[in-house]
Amino acid sequence: MRKINLNKHEIELYDGVDEMPVTRYHKFTQLMVLSAGVGNDIAAVKSKLLGIKQMLDDKQPEKAKVELLNLYQTFFFIDTVTDPRSLAMACCVHSIDGKVVESISDNTLKDISAQLDEWMTKAERDDITNSVKKKIETEIAYYFPEHNDTNGELLALMRREIEIRLKRITDNEDLEQKHPELERVRRRMRDINYDNTRLYTDYERESDVAFEQGCLAITGELLDERAKEMEKARSKNH
Repeated sequence: MRKINLNKHEIELYDGVDEMPVTRYHKFTQLMVLSAGVGNDIAAVKSKLLGIKQMLDDKQPEKAKVELLNLYQTFFFIDTVTDPRSLAMACCVHSIDGKVVESISDNTLKDISAQLDEWMTKAERDDITNSVKKKIETEIAYYFPEHNDTNGELLALMRREIEIRLKRITDNEDLEQKHPELERVRRRMRDINYDNTRLYTDYERESDVAFEQGCLAITGELLDERAKEMEKARSKNH
């Protein structure tokens, strides 16, 4: 647990995957994905519009249609003053002034989010949320290294792009002139992003269904094991 003091209020936060209840972890992850993929400000709108234009230029009309629907979701978040990242931090709140937060219903998360927004700046809130996210990702990578999806190829491409741009600046090249290697790198980065394009209006429902199915599967296995143990015990007694 992590304790922080905000405007004379003491907030206790879950900040690790071991201590965070699985339902909270699921909701936290879900909201962080929505924050990254949808957004709720003008910067997100601009990014999506530029992305849609690039998709059309690259003759990817189906992907552009998906992003147009995602853009609608961005406008919805703006119109309803919904900030998924703020709600994600609310998921991490264990207690406020000693009172334990039992529920993570939408209304509860909105109320906690509103309180946190009164007690801290957006930058402070984002720093805390990002630190929790980073710690959880580090722990998940440790426990499940085979599922550590950091997309090494994309990171390598980003580094290569930076290297090429810095070298061009150092060599006083005309930055307006196309560079074949840079164009190849950028094209591959776009292809990866296109492959990962998803409809976020469906994502929340689909992730909830997958989570529920996972819980049912685990419960089924546990009950099956208990049934086997009971059967063994019964056999011994007869």
